[in-house]
Amino acid sequence: MPQRQIISLATFVLVAGVLAGANTVNASDLQPDSASQRKAFARGRLLVKFKPSLTECAHCLLVQGRQFQPSLSDRSSSLDLLNRRANVLGARSVLGGRHQRSVLEARQQRQQRNQEVAAKFARRSQRRSSAEPPPDLSNLYFLEVPDDTDLEALAERYRQDPHVAYAQPDYQVTIQFTPNDPYYHSADSWNQTYDDLWGLKRMQLGPAWDVAQGEGVVVAVVDTGVDGTHPDMAMNMWANPGELPGNQVDDDSNGFIDDVNGWDFAYDDADPTDDFGHGTHVAGTIAAVGNNGVGIIGVAPRARLMAVKGLDQEGSGYISDLAAAIVYAADNGADVINNSWGCVGPCPDDEAVKDAVRYAHSQGVVVVFAAGNDHLDVSLYSPQNMTDHKPIVVGASRPDDALTSFSNFGLLTDVIAPGGGYDVGPPGFEPSRNILSLKSSQIHSAMTGGGKLVVGQRYVRQAGTSMSAPHVAGLAALVISHHPSFTNDQVRQAIRASADDVGAQGFDPITGAGRVNAAAALAIDSVLDTQILEPELGAEASQSDGPVTIRGTAAGPEFARYELLYQRDGSGMGSVTIQPSVSTPVIGGVLGTWDIGSLLDGLYTLRLLATDTAGHIFEEATQVLLEAVPARRLTTAAAHAQTPNVSGDRVVWTDFRSGDPQVYLYDLSTNTERRLSGPAGIADLPAISGDLVVWKDFVGGRLNVAVYDLTTNTRRVITPNSGTNDPSAISGNRVVWTDSRHGNREIYLYDVSTNTERRITQHSGRQEVPAISGDRIVWLDSRHGKSEVYLYDLSTNTQRRITKNNIWEAQVAIAGDYIVWTGYPADNISDIYLYDLTTNTERRITTDPGEQRDPAVWGQRIAWTDFRNGLADVYLYDMLTGTEERLTAHASRQNTPAIWQDRVVFRDARHGKGDIYLKELRTNSRPELEPVADQAATAGALLVVPVVAHDADADLVTFSAIGQPAGAGVYPRGDVSQNGAVDQADVTLVGACANGTASCSLEQRHLGDVANMAGAYQPDGQLTVHDRDAIQLLVNEHAHVSGNSSIAELGNTALVLWRPTLLQVDDMPYQLTVRATDPEGAFGEALVRIDVNAAPGAVNLIANGGFEEGKTGWSGWGTTAAPSTDTSYTGRQSARFSLGTGSSKRLSCPLVSVTAGRAYRVYASLKTASLGSKRAYVELRWKKPGGSLIRTDVIAPVTGTTDWVRNLTTVVAPAGSAKLDLTLVTDPGTGTAYFDAIRVE
Repeated sequence: MPQRQIISLATFVLVAGVLAGANTVNASDLQPDSASQRKAFARGRLLVKFKPSLTECAHCLLVQGRQFQPSLSDRSSSLDLLNRRANVLGARSVLGGRHQRSVLEARQQRQQRNQEVAAKFARRSQRRSSAEPPPDLSNLYFLEVPDDTDLEALAERYRQDPHVAYAQPDYQVTIQFTPNDPYYHSADSWNQTYDDLWGLKRMQLGPAWDVAQGEGVVVAVVDTGVDGTHPDMAMNMWANPGELPGNQVDDDSNGFIDDVNGWDFAYDDADPTDDFGHGTHVAGTIAAVGNNGVGIIGVAPRARLMAVKGLDQEGSGYISDLAAAIVYAADNGADVINNSWGCVGPCPDDEAVKDAVRYAHSQGVVVVFAAGNDHLDVSLYSPQNMTDHKPIVVGASRPDDALTSFSNFGLLTDVIAPGGGYDVGPPGFEPSRNILSLKSSQIHSAMTGGGKLVVGQRYVRQAGTSMSAPHVAGLAALVISHHPSFTNDQVRQAIRASADDVGAQGFDPITGAGRVNAAAALAIDSVLDTQILEPELGAEASQSDGPVTIRGTAAGPEFARYELLYQRDGSGMGSVTIQPSVSTPVIGGVLGTWDIGSLLDGLYTLRLLATDTAGHIFEEATQVLLEAVPARRLTTAAAHAQTPNVSGDRVVWTDFRSGDPQVYLYDLSTNTERRLSGPAGIADLPAISGDLVVWKDFVGGRLNVAVYDLTTNTRRVITPNSGTNDPSAISGNRVVWTDSRHGNREIYLYDVSTNTERRITQHSGRQEVPAISGDRIVWLDSRHGKSEVYLYDLSTNTQRRITKNNIWEAQVAIAGDYIVWTGYPADNISDIYLYDLTTNTERRITTDPGEQRDPAVWGQRIAWTDFRNGLADVYLYDMLTGTEERLTAHASRQNTPAIWQDRVVFRDARHGKGDIYLKELRTNSRPELEPVADQAATAGALLVVPVVAHDADADLVTFSAIGQPAGAGVYPRGDVSQNGAVDQADVTLVGACANGTASCSLEQRHLGDVANMAGAYQPDGQLTVHDRDAIQLLVNEHAHVSGNSSIAELGNTALVLWRPTLLQVDDMPYQLTVRATDPEGAFGEALVRIDVNAAPGAVNLIANGGFEEGKTGWSGWGTTAAPSTDTSYTGRQSARFSLGTGSSKRLSCPLVSVTAGRAYRVYASLKTASLGSKRAYVELRWKKPGGSLIRTDVIAPVTGTTDWVRNLTTVVAPAGSAKLDLTLVTDPGTGTAYFDAIRVE
């Protein structure tokens, strides 16, 4: 048996139960450039499943020294060549029992065994969801190879052979009625503030136990074993009825000797006793004995527990053992198999365990898996990501039904169940570990926290999805006990359909169908078959390909109806109906058609909801990635690739296919790949500019910077005497790097065209991680303590400090006038910052809590790695539009982007390892608006101003207004589906009206549309449905403006509508900005200036009534009155008074001539602060031709504190008057008054 890797407590904490804060994603998690970051697996062992074309047993051929070629149906030598190159030392059947049998004989023996198992457990066999035959497990081997073999690369070579079904390393996995039991009734046993067995109560098990308690159901616990002597579980332990103990005979001919109590696959013996403690804890949650006056009670207290040990005394094991353990459980009568373990890190393609799950499922078994504790999408983990013969995948919930901080999630999570608590106490020690269950007599200290997690003498608390899965395995036992005729998939559906919806409405990627409810599950008496067959999970589609056909099944004995919905993940939008309620069942056919033509790029969830006659909803969901321009995979090798860079048609990256990191290049113009570095040494962190590639080079024990010239295909070292420490960067012929030849870390420059080197920095602080663009070099500098961004300009030979914000900076990049970097304002929080050298301004462009890092910049676009969605995604910011978009949405990690013009390259882990992907950005044009001439409006009359936008991409724009006066608005034109105003028939009519060939009675033909349009535009109630004459005008006016009757042109035309009031009459023109925005956020603007008069030709008799010329024309300013920028309506200035207590303040304008008996409109805007009972007002003094006073009028008096008040008063000039003396007055007192927009007409 190969040496096993001992899993550390920290690793256990991440898999079996998470410490507070242990779910942080670090940069090191994304770059598998060391052994500790790669998947753990057995050294010297490769799992291979051969196809039936190999007709003899592989281990027989190898032991006898015979070639494979004569035993292959096509007599190929390919396997012999592979075996020689891999230095295969031997082989062993994973499931045993070949004994010199040919493939045909072994397959026949396995088929006979399958039939015997089906007959032996006939009731269980009726629970098979389909008639599909079980997978062939007879040809699954592990090949023994030298310990230093690169197993992932070797697996890829075997996978490519036509005689191999699959190949993979042997991955390491780890441990991921009212009863009288005292802990069921107690609380606060470890100083928590809730019930000890809170999970059972959240699941509503009290009423469920009145219906079923798991009678007659066997639940296998594939784990670290089970302590079958525990007093709270002993009487529920399964024993093999066909085996006699201790006689060294395989009495029941199942291939295992003396397996009375199960089997230990970790040590290959008949003693499955738990010597770690995890399996016993899991088993206690499933079926601890109930109503025995002792300790706890399990979910299914009358079910029986089969102990199948697949994990060792350190809590770890290998896929080959776990796959065999699942098959054993199925072969020996398990109705449910619980699996609270998983890979150490993502493992999306574990075909050996998938085959074992398929086999168990084909025998009618319900298979349950813990989702995992990495806080990542379960699609990255196998077999949790299976969609055929689907296991029940369980995430972890807290007492408040929220997902725990450590639980995995994703659309393949079926439900969540109690699995842990809060990251903050009480209690003080490990508050998240709040699932109480049984303590094994041989428990590992990792399970007890040094004894601090022990409750009483025989119980212990833990946390993890390992603890959630057994809650659901126990619930499955209850459902089978109550409904033995349910198929295994119907059990899954019943558990999902009955779950309490505790997350986003309906099935969601965080909580799945919800938190399980046992009482509700047992109340479901029939189950509908709901399946989405196409599109498959993770399918990709392009909007240009047309509608997506959705195929599947929605049927069953109590079927009532189904519907289809979609929603864009992460958008905050609700579900949108694709297919309204359909009452006709569908079996394996077309459920509906999804029109994606107008949808934005992103990850979308499709939901199928089938409802039965009792109102139960059975739901399935799938995810589809929509990309107008799909990302392109550039690398297909079996090894990891990372740190890409791009320039023109060339992409470079670091590649591990040869073991050590090397630099590779892909040419997009020829679609060819080649290795640039080597053959000896290490090459890492490449950068490219034009025909030159640079990288960190380690050859002959020296670390240097190497330059590769693509025009001559030559490599040379440019730092033969340096102490190079950090990656280099290049722009044109200039290379920069961090150099420590003088002890301190400094920035150096090398010019390839002149072969000259230059020392850029000589400061005592650390200068490192440089970037260069043209004449500008930037780097991180710690001379002031914290890491800050500095700039050196080669054209002026000057250096300056860019950042002074007292936070840590990292990962700086530059392109042209723009510098970007990662800033850390707080622990575990980072943002992307931008500095504009044209304006010398800095701003933060990301505001989402969490981590944003790895910025790259080109032109006016910034790309970075973003963790806001749990996984790493690539985001893009457009400086032109000020908009941000999620560039990648696949349910895996995408990170470390680089950008050049419209190309973004990044590392993508959707295939389980790092690949290099390319995303071609769509070049989006900014909408352009036609200039709008200055407008003249009359108070009381409707002003209609057409505004036309042109978009080179033929996008339909949306219109908005900025700074519009009260009552004004922008009304976008378009077809009736857009705004309810104009449909195609209207367009046709408009053309006819314009040509005089039809009657223009639009409001009569489409009265409803007119009412809808008018009702939709009521910014302040100024426009009502009575303005149908205006609507008529709008339609006709559009025909004149555009001369085009296409819907697209209609949609890109807007009309400014405004009926100003007399109070809005002003000397200064009003200004509003009309903005047209395309779907990607790019916008154009047009300024609309509008003069408003009371009547055509009306003139203001007061010169400088708006104080736009300051004090000009007004007398009496003194020291207490002055122009102010606090203005009313329009303009830039007003008059401001500071009141004095001695006398009133007065500001007068020159006398104006008036006509006796004529009515004059007098406008004034006033604003006051703290006047109390004192007044601010306008005084009108009417005078005779000689100057004697006839009458004084006081208008617009304001007291106290007010915002701007606009006043209009109509005054008739008295008989004999010829002059008007207008004065702005304040009473004696305290406070402040403002006057503006004084007008007499």
